[in-house]
Amino acid sequence: MKKFLALLMATLILFSFAGCGSKKEKMADGYTGVAEVNMYATTESKQELDMTAPGKVAGGSTTGSLKTVYTGNRKIVRNASLSLSTEKFKETISAIEKAVSGVSGYIASSNEDKYSTYTNLYLTVRVPAEKLDEFLAAIDGTATVTSKSISSDDITSSYADTESHLDALRTEQETLLGLLEKANNLSEILEIQDRLTEVRSSIEYYQSMMNTYNDELEYSTVTMSITEVKHEIETGEGFWSSMWKGLKESFYDVGVGIANLFSWIIVHIPYFVIFAVIVLVLCVIIKKIRNKRKSKKAQKELKDAGQTDNSDVS
Repeated sequence: MKKFLALLMATLILFSFAGCGSKKEKMADGYTGVAEVNMYATTESKQELDMTAPGKVAGGSTTGSLKTVYTGNRKIVRNASLSLSTEKFKETISAIEKAVSGVSGYIASSNEDKYSTYTNLYLTVRVPAEKLDEFLAAIDGTATVTSKSISSDDITSSYADTESHLDALRTEQETLLGLLEKANNLSEILEIQDRLTEVRSSIEYYQSMMNTYNDELEYSTVTMSITEVKHEIETGEGFWSSMWKGLKESFYDVGVGIANLFSWIIVHIPYFVIFAVIVLVLCVIIKKIRNKRKSKKAQKELKDAGQTDNSDVS
């Protein structure tokens, strides 16, 4: 009996080893699991993907721990912001539109605010990045530039990291598709398809980032504020030029002040008329009251004088 049990146990052990061996063979021939594939990509979802892994090193190899070493041209995003003032509002807008068209750009958004004496227009213009300086030079001649700023943002590292993520994810996607064709059972197929869904979602996410980067690199954004004024402030350099401009501005301000004073007086004439009528009515009333008091006082004096005369006669 003991010999039989020992023989049975030995047989079971042999079958177990044989089963394990066949399973390993099958997995080697088909799908070895996510661990093998993940050497090509990150292990988290797109929301948790770290921008430092996987990176691209010199020679094009991938790694999951090194930051990107970018050896190509720098990726610089350049944008500008302008504030303009002009006496000829419509002509200036037409000139700006012509300048935008001249560099093959387009107006992305426009917002106009109208007030009683002036108009403000806010524009967002997209122009080819290589023609940004040409566009700004053209704008300088259309109106008085009261303020101008140009920003440069180096996105080289972010661009290269995103590009590396895309390469790694696409490599993993191809590997998973190859393994999917060789999968032999349902559990392996489902596991591969789950990972494929995550990888494709991550590819869409990083591709969207790349599209945004490429758009920013291809087109510069220029935000503009155009204000309609009655007098443009001249700009220039040098002591005598500044003094002469300051003197002209002072004369202009005095003239504007006098004009505004006359304008204020004319506008408020109805109030002055009403005030004068009220004062006149009050003066008439006060005069009547005084006359009445004087009349009563005179009558009283006459009455008192008559009584005195009567007493003397008696």
